[in-house]
Amino acid sequence: NAMAMKRPHSLVNIWFNVVPQIMFLWSIFGYMCFLIFYKWYIDWPHLPPPIPNPPFILPLIINMFLQPSTPPDPLMFPGQHSLHYFLVLVAFVAIIVMLPVKLGVLKYLHNKQHKHIGHGKQHDEHSGSAPPSPAVGHHHHHEHD
Repeated sequence: NAMAMKRPHSLVNIWFNVVPQIMFLWSIFGYMCFLIFYKWYIDWPHLPPPIPNPPFILPLIINMFLQPSTPPDPLMFPGQHSLHYFLVLVAFVAIIVMLPVKLGVLKYLHNKQHKHIGHGKQHDEHSGSAPPSPAVGHHHHHEHD
Protein backbone atom coordinates (compact mmCIF):
# COMPACT_ATOMS: atom_id res chain seq x y z
CA ASN A 1 0.00 0.00 0.00
CA ALA A 2 2.81 2.42 0.88
CA MET A 3 4.53 1.74 -2.44
CA ALA A 4 1.30 2.34 -4.37
CA MET A 5 0.86 5.74 -2.73
CA LYS A 6 4.46 6.67 -3.68
CA ARG A 7 5.07 8.83 -0.65
CA PRO A 8 8.80 9.40 -0.11
CA HIS A 9 8.64 8.64 3.62
CA SER A 10 6.73 5.41 3.00
CA LEU A 11 9.43 4.14 0.66
CA VAL A 12 12.09 5.21 3.15
CA ASN A 13 10.31 3.22 5.86
CA ILE A 14 10.09 0.16 3.62
CA TRP A 15 13.72 0.16 2.46
CA PHE A 16 15.37 1.50 5.61
CA ASN A 17 13.14 0.00 8.30
CA VAL A 18 11.09 -3.00 7.18
CA VAL A 19 13.68 -4.70 4.96
CA PRO A 20 16.54 -4.35 7.50
CA GLN A 21 14.25 -5.59 10.29
CA ILE A 22 13.41 -8.68 8.26
CA MET A 23 17.11 -9.25 7.53
CA PHE A 24 17.99 -8.81 11.21
CA LEU A 25 15.25 -11.12 12.48
CA TRP A 26 15.96 -13.84 9.90
CA SER A 27 19.70 -13.69 10.61
CA ILE A 28 18.97 -14.55 14.25
CA PHE A 29 15.59 -16.24 14.61
CA GLY A 30 15.45 -17.76 11.13
CA TYR A 31 18.83 -19.36 11.76
CA MET A 32 17.70 -20.52 15.20
CA CYS A 33 14.59 -22.17 13.67
CA PHE A 34 16.80 -23.83 11.06
CA LEU A 35 19.06 -25.18 13.84
CA ILE A 36 16.07 -26.56 15.75
CA PHE A 37 14.85 -28.56 12.75
CA TYR A 38 18.39 -29.59 11.86
CA LYS A 39 18.99 -30.79 15.42
CA TRP A 40 15.79 -32.87 15.29
CA TYR A 41 16.72 -34.33 11.90
CA ILE A 42 20.26 -35.53 12.69
CA ASP A 43 20.88 -38.83 14.50
CA TRP A 44 23.66 -37.44 16.70
CA PRO A 45 24.87 -40.69 18.41
CA HIS A 46 25.39 -42.38 15.03
CA LEU A 47 27.49 -39.65 13.40
CA PRO A 48 31.11 -40.30 12.53
CA PRO A 49 32.48 -39.33 15.13
CA PRO A 50 29.51 -39.96 17.43
CA ILE A 51 28.22 -37.02 19.44
CA PRO A 52 26.40 -38.37 22.52
CA ASN A 53 24.63 -35.09 23.34
CA PRO A 54 23.53 -32.74 20.60
CA PRO A 55 24.69 -29.13 20.97
CA PHE A 56 22.51 -26.64 22.80
CA ILE A 57 21.12 -24.05 20.41
CA LEU A 58 20.58 -21.05 22.67
CA PRO A 59 24.20 -20.79 23.90
CA LEU A 60 25.32 -21.34 20.31
CA ILE A 61 23.26 -18.31 19.12
CA ILE A 62 24.44 -16.16 22.05
CA ASN A 63 28.09 -17.07 21.47
CA MET A 64 27.68 -16.39 17.76
CA PHE A 65 27.36 -12.69 18.71
CA LEU A 66 29.47 -12.52 21.86
CA GLN A 67 32.40 -14.64 20.61
CA PRO A 68 32.27 -14.54 16.80
CA SER A 69 35.88 -15.65 16.38
CA THR A 70 35.34 -18.83 18.43
CA PRO A 71 33.98 -21.70 16.33
CA PRO A 72 31.05 -23.64 17.81
CA ASP A 73 32.00 -26.89 19.49
CA PRO A 74 30.91 -29.27 18.14
CA LEU A 75 30.20 -28.03 14.63
CA MET A 76 26.71 -29.06 13.59
CA PHE A 77 27.55 -28.91 9.87
CA PRO A 78 30.49 -27.95 7.64
CA GLY A 79 30.79 -24.20 7.10
CA GLN A 80 28.81 -23.33 10.23
CA HIS A 81 31.47 -20.96 11.56
CA SER A 82 31.62 -19.08 8.24
CA LEU A 83 27.84 -18.86 8.26
CA HIS A 84 28.02 -17.33 11.75
CA TYR A 85 30.34 -14.60 10.48
CA PHE A 86 27.96 -13.88 7.60
CA LEU A 87 24.85 -13.77 9.82
CA VAL A 88 26.52 -11.47 12.37
CA LEU A 89 27.56 -9.19 9.50
CA VAL A 90 23.98 -9.16 8.13
CA ALA A 91 22.60 -8.28 11.58
CA PHE A 92 25.19 -5.52 12.04
CA VAL A 93 24.55 -4.02 8.61
CA ALA A 94 20.79 -4.13 9.24
CA ILE A 95 21.23 -2.12 12.44
CA ILE A 96 23.44 0.42 10.64
CA VAL A 97 20.82 0.80 7.90
CA MET A 98 17.94 1.16 10.37
CA LEU A 99 19.62 3.81 12.51
CA PRO A 100 22.17 6.22 11.02
CA VAL A 101 21.48 5.57 7.33
CA LYS A 102 17.70 5.98 7.72
CA LEU A 103 18.19 9.15 9.75
CA GLY A 104 20.54 10.53 7.10
CA VAL A 105 18.05 9.79 4.33
CA LEU A 106 15.21 11.40 6.31
CA LYS A 107 17.36 14.48 6.99
CA TYR A 108 18.24 14.71 3.29
CA LEU A 109 14.55 14.51 2.30
CA HIS A 110 13.63 17.05 4.98
CA ASN A 111 16.31 19.51 3.81
CA LYS A 112 15.33 18.97 0.19
CA GLN A 113 11.67 19.67 0.99
CA HIS A 114 12.47 22.80 3.02
CA LYS A 115 14.87 24.04 0.34
CA HIS A 116 12.07 23.71 -2.20
CA ILE A 117 9.59 25.46 0.13
CA GLY A 118 12.20 28.05 1.09
CA HIS A 119 12.65 29.16 -2.53
CA GLY A 120 8.93 29.79 -2.86
CA LYS A 121 8.81 31.63 0.45
CA GLN A 122 11.71 33.93 -0.50
CA HIS A 123 9.96 34.82 -3.72
CA ASP A 124 6.76 35.70 -1.83
CA GLU A 125 8.66 37.76 0.76
CA HIS A 126 10.28 39.84 -1.97
CA SER A 127 6.92 40.51 -3.58
CA GLY A 128 5.42 41.52 -0.24
CA SER A 129 2.71 38.86 -0.29
CA ALA A 130 4.12 36.37 2.20
CA PRO A 131 1.37 34.73 4.23
CA PRO A 132 1.67 35.20 7.98
CA SER A 133 3.12 32.37 10.01
CA PRO A 134 0.39 30.35 11.74
CA ALA A 135 2.20 30.75 15.07
CA VAL A 136 2.28 34.54 14.84
CA GLY A 137 -0.78 36.57 15.77
CA HIS A 138 -2.93 33.64 16.87
CA HIS A 139 -2.59 33.95 20.62
CA HIS A 140 -5.82 33.52 22.53
CA HIS A 141 -6.21 35.48 25.72
CA HIS A 142 -8.76 34.16 28.15
CA GLU A 143 -10.03 36.21 31.05
CA HIS A 144 -11.80 34.18 33.70
CA ASP A 145 -12.39 36.81 36.43
